[in-house]
Amino acid sequence: MKASLPADLLRSRRIRITGSGVGSRSAEEMLAEAPEVMARFADGSLQLPYTAFPLSRVGEAWAHTGRSRAVVVPD
Repeated sequence: MKASLPADLLRSRRIRITGSGVGSRSAEEMLAEAPEVMARFADGSLQLPYTAFPLSRVGEAWAHTGRSRAVVVPD
């Protein structure tokens, strides 16, 4: 999927872009797993490995090939 956004929109708002895995599983499968995921989130046992990159290093985030998810954060 591609999305084109004007640069002034990106500069003027706090925007968060995240992935959701939509398309990799049916809505029914995702909903069936939601209670367990929420319970693990609530009790702190849900561990999702990530590597944070400041926005000034967004190119490194795009090139990241490690096992963790690349997350771009404000500088």
